[in-house]
Amino acid sequence: MHHELKIAPPYFQAVLDGKKTFEIRKNDRGYNAGDTVLLREWDGTENGSYRSRDERYTARTFAATIGYVTGYEQQPGYVVFSLLTDNAEVSGRAA
Repeated sequence: MHHELKIAPPYFQAVLDGKKTFEIRKNDRGYNAGDTVLLREWDGTENGSYRSRDERYTARTFAATIGYVTGYEQQPGYVVFSLLTDNAEVSGRAA
């Protein structure tokens, strides 16, 4: 299964830098090992004011495969999953 997910700029940059190799998400999509994710950088505000819907996404994306999935020690209904970066793809320009 494929999942497209919003991610805020500081977290997106940490993924790109290799410092953040996991996601904690509400498990409303049934995440499983082997699924693919497309993280789309989402910047919902500019100088404290909301922009139009089309302007909230930046051009940067990160595609990876989900490795391990667990709900251990998470809030009810949430999971942690690892991002396998061996075949990850990055696109878009830096903000």
